[in-house]
Amino acid sequence: MSDYVVKIDMKADIQKAISDAKTANEERKVVREYMKKHLRGIYTTSDGREVMISGTTAKKYTSKAPVIKLRAAPELVAMLKHSTFLGVVDAVHDSFSKFAYYETHFEINDEQYVAEINVGITRENESILYDLNQIR
Repeated sequence: MSDYVVKIDMKADIQKAISDAKTANEERKVVREYMKKHLRGIYTTSDGREVMISGTTAKKYTSKAPVIKLRAAPELVAMLKHSTFLGVVDAVHDSFSKFAYYETHFEINDEQYVAEINVGITRENESILYDLNQIR
């Protein structure tokens, strides 16, 4: 397992924008737009899988997301790069035939978290970042 801890820069403009948001819905909208503008693309995981972050990723990721997950979003690329592959499971899902799971570690304000990155694998074998969950 990777001991690498991705540090979330709480002084970044996106973090200020999250703090300035008046409601949880505004926080989610700020992060969704940030993801669409700055994170769309294809990135490589620690085990070499090419994973797309898309507009659909941004919508799913920010849907009912707690603030800790929103604050982690700007570092998703680093989390993919420094994650530990956990395995692939078959899925019963409209868009994905399988899910790959990765463990990642991140830190916000000196507090460390462990989470699972959930990557959907389409029937065409494309990998799309689906969510960050099991944050503990």
